[in-house]
Amino acid sequence: MGRGENSLESHNAGVGVEYPREQSLSPVKHENEDYAEYVRLLISHQTNIRAYIISRMPGVTGVSDVLQETNLVLWKKREQFEIGSNFSAWAFAIARNKTLSHLRKLRRDQRPVLDEGLVEELSNEFAAESGELDAWFDALDGCVGKLTREQRSLLEFRYRSGRELQEYPSKSSVGALRGRLHRIRAALRDCINSTLRVGSYAR
Repeated sequence: MGRGENSLESHNAGVGVEYPREQSLSPVKHENEDYAEYVRLLISHQTNIRAYIISRMPGVTGVSDVLQETNLVLWKKREQFEIGSNFSAWAFAIARNKTLSHLRKLRRDQRPVLDEGLVEELSNEFAAESGELDAWFDALDGCVGKLTREQRSLLEFRYRSGRELQEYPSKSSVGALRGRLHRIRAALRDCINSTLRVGSYAR
């Protein structure tokens, strides 16, 4: 068999074989590198994230819990982070939200008349720093104190007892009770906003 036939045979033997190419492997390689870099960033920033949380809630218990919750969110959202961008800003933003949630919960626990649902309802539009959050809760205290006994009783029944409005000891219909609750919440929201506006002018 001649040299030409050998060359042709060698050439045909390679037809249909998909040899690995650097271009086809690069996405996988790039993905693995991004994963490793994200893990490195997450681990290396633990001390800074913890220090940031402490600075947002000095003297308040639960730092380790907030850090753990922050890490869980950071891990769940790892694919949303763009490698090369500011990891500290990304992590601190999440830590800030978790810190505020923790502070809200602590303050709610001190107010038996209000549960998480009502406080969240009233504070949804209030994006605050931790110091401003204290001012919001102080305003809430004052405004709740201005409610009548009947209004507080209805709030407690609705948000604490876990029972249906049909069971509330009143001659009013359920629709009327819902209307009263809506007006009470609106009055609290207006009172809080008014108090905060006055406080901002005083500073």
